[in-house]
Amino acid sequence: QDNMNEAKERARGKAASATQRMALFLLVGFLIAVAYIELTGRWILRPIERLIRSAEEIQSGNLDLVVHSESRDEIGRLSQAFNDMAASLREFRRREQVKLDRTEQATQETLDTLSEAVAVVDPDGKVQLSTDVAKRLFGIQVGNHLQDLPFDGLPDLFREVIQSGFPVKSDRKQKIFQRFINGQERFFSFDATPIRNRERQTTGVILLLKDVTEQRRLTEMQSGIVSTVSHQLKTPLTSIRMAVYLLLEEKVGPLNEKQAELLLAAREDSDFLHGILTNLLDISRMESGRQQMDLREVSPTALVDGAVASFRTTARDGGVEMGTELPGDLPEVRADAERIEHVFSNLLTNALRYTSPGGRITVSAAAEDRHVRFYVTDTGVGIPPKYLTQIFDRFFRVPDQEKETGAGLGLAIAREIVEAHGGTIQVESREGQGTTFSFTLKRADAPSGEKR
Repeated sequence: QDNMNEAKERARGKAASATQRMALFLLVGFLIAVAYIELTGRWILRPIERLIRSAEEIQSGNLDLVVHSESRDEIGRLSQAFNDMAASLREFRRREQVKLDRTEQATQETLDTLSEAVAVVDPDGKVQLSTDVAKRLFGIQVGNHLQDLPFDGLPDLFREVIQSGFPVKSDRKQKIFQRFINGQERFFSFDATPIRNRERQTTGVILLLKDVTEQRRLTEMQSGIVSTVSHQLKTPLTSIRMAVYLLLEEKVGPLNEKQAELLLAAREDSDFLHGILTNLLDISRMESGRQQMDLREVSPTALVDGAVASFRTTARDGGVEMGTELPGDLPEVRADAERIEHVFSNLLTNALRYTSPGGRITVSAAAEDRHVRFYVTDTGVGIPPKYLTQIFDRFFRVPDQEKETGAGLGLAIAREIVEAHGGTIQVESREGQGTTFSFTLKRADAPSGEKR
């Protein structure tokens, strides 16, 4: 029994000793593991974290950082390669900045020699460059925002160019503003031209302030003369037409074949002249603001379908395919449906006139921020580039056109109607490939107090 008790005590002692040694070994192993993790984080993970933070700094534009690493292993070589890359980027940025500063200075000096007021605006509407004339006479300083300049409608003109990518001329009376220069009343308007990169994205806008004083006076004088002459001619022309119609109806006696032929030619010419006078009077009333528009909320689909329906038969007879492309979610617009139908009529008539059999005419629409833009696209003969700026002028007809044209008032009237709605009308064309006319109407859900 004593021997057994003694052996039991020895076994307990050995077990306790083994337990103590095991605990000691575990403690030592834990400490070694902690030390290893710490050293691993210091040698491997922390340099990688520094590289990650450095990459994020470079992404935000900070190229002046340097990654410190004293090791000569793979992490050290990676850090050195990273520093070399940052140095190369710094040198590249320095050269590009020098080139940019040189270009900007040369551009500014060139602009200052111009006699016109010119400004270059970035996509956010902030003035980057301006000529000396723009600074002195109009207060357009570098750093100004268009919203802060005292020119009504300029921010809307800028947004229109940014959204559409088309040049916009503001020489219409709605956008002409007055200034007194050296005690003389002068009138000015803005022309806005987009600046595009190689991907055809708009990266800025060039604004040109034009003195349109003489042009405005000549236009007003011309409008007054045309309106007066039109009124004076309309009454006698009405009498002549009535007499011709009565003669053709043989109310005053029978006609022989030759007399009927002459009267038919006279009726055709008098009707044509009557149409010209009516169009001139319409333009005069719209320019003077006496032509009231019955603006209502209208569906763009209804406007397009109503306009196209009356031309489908003519298009089919001429061998021209006519179709529409309208999204189902177009917002309603505020428009005088009868007047807009007249716009479509002029555009579709021109498209049919210059589209050969086998061609296609497409009427489409797309929603924009404050407007809905309508397109009339054909695959016709196109318009030579040199005539695109004159296409909306009164009495202008493209020279050397094989097709017989009207008096050259249709597009002028279309422009007046669209601008009376607070929209704009534009044209794009390539000779031999077709033409696209587009115009905008204000969305019905746009705030009523907002300018175009």
